[in-house]
Amino acid sequence: MTENPHGGSWPGPGSGLPPYPGGPYPGVLSPGEERTWALFAHLSPFVTSVIGLGFLGPLLILLFQGEKSPYVRYHAVEALNFQIAILIQALVMAITCIGLILLLPAVIFWLVVMIIAAVRANQGEWYRYPLIWRWVK
Repeated sequence: MTENPHGGSWPGPGSGLPPYPGGPYPGVLSPGEERTWALFAHLSPFVTSVIGLGFLGPLLILLFQGEKSPYVRYHAVEALNFQIAILIQALVMAITCIGLILLLPAVIFWLVVMIIAAVRANQGEWYRYPLIWRWVK
């Protein structure tokens, strides 16, 4: 990130600085791009879960876009923690054979919470998933 002459990173969301006339600063995301990447962090598991790796999308966004924006990093970490927690819960349910009974409610919960997180991230909110452990910080 480019250093702000007044301290901190430049420009950062809500910094009050006027937009750079030549476009965004190198390595810094605009507020619209931040919201878009945060949205992708929450919705990417829809695609990556097809191969059983729902955590892969948020992990890639964290690795490639996380350093450019604290907002994107926050949402990628939240989505990653949620996907890891869901994977562990699914494995426990499968091993204990109660998965068939709880499969439909678990899938509905997974879908609804991810959609809520995506909408909130796109609106610029710092959404926090309920009922999960947070291993990645």
